[in-house]
Amino acid sequence: MFNQFEKDYVRHSLHPDNARASREEDMDVMKQFITQSGNELTRGCLLVLYRIRNNLMHGMKLLERLDGQIELFRAATAVLESITR
Repeated sequence: MFNQFEKDYVRHSLHPDNARASREEDMDVMKQFITQSGNELTRGCLLVLYRIRNNLMHGMKLLERLDGQIELFRAATAVLESITR
């Protein structure tokens, strides 16, 4: 069941209907990051963060839901800050 969850999350949540799809290879690496399997976890993490960034910047923004994204934004920022030091 978890395998289906991560597949749907990468395909539909990280890639909303109006978003440009990532390459299949990149989607596979994102799935591997989510399940913590495979050899490219750092790449998978960065690809997931890139998709989240695209969705936050270019996606629909409902004011009543925007505050709910702050923890996701903070977590993504912390990851990026830790690798730039």
